[in-house]
Amino acid sequence: MKYLIVILLLATITLGYILFGTKEIETPTLPLYVPSEGLLMVQGNSIKASVQPSTFNPQIFAIYLGEEPDLVYENLIDCIEWEESKRNSLAKGDKGYNCKNVLFSSPYCAFGSMQFWQETFQRNCINKYGLTDIWSREESRLCADLMIQERWNNVYQWTTAKRCLK
Repeated sequence: MKYLIVILLLATITLGYILFGTKEIETPTLPLYVPSEGLLMVQGNSIKASVQPSTFNPQIFAIYLGEEPDLVYENLIDCIEWEESKRNSLAKGDKGYNCKNVLFSSPYCAFGSMQFWQETFQRNCINKYGLTDIWSREESRLCADLMIQERWNNVYQWTTAKRCLK
C-alpha cells in the first residue's frame, strides 16, 4: 500500500510537470555586506560580486536598499544640480555643445542630473565609490557629495558651483 501511494504521488508530480512545466520564480536582489568582501548582491540562492568601494559606506548601502542617502553637502548639491540640469536625470549637453543625439561615449558631453563627463564618472563614481548608474539622480548626487567630502576643491568640477558658493 505504501508503494502505491508513493507511485501515485510521483505520477501526479510528473503529470503536473508535463502539463504545466516549470515556472521560474523571480526573486528580488538583496544587498549583503560582508566586511572582508564588501557589498555582495544576493539573488535567490546565488551571490554575485558587485563593483564596490574599498570601504563600507552607509550612504552607498542606502541606495542599494532603495533609500535616499543622507548627503553631507545637501544644499550645495541641490544648487549645483539645479544649475547644471534643472534636476533632469536624463540631461545631456555641455558648454553649448548639442548632445541630444550623441552616444554616451562622447568626450564633449556631460550626462545626468549632475552633468558628469564620462571620464569623471568612471574615475570617481564607479572606480572609487562603486556607483554605476549615471542616469540615477540619487547615485549622481551621492557621488558628487562623496567627491566634495573627499576633497573640497572637487566642487570646482562643476563650473556652475561658483553660483552656489556666494
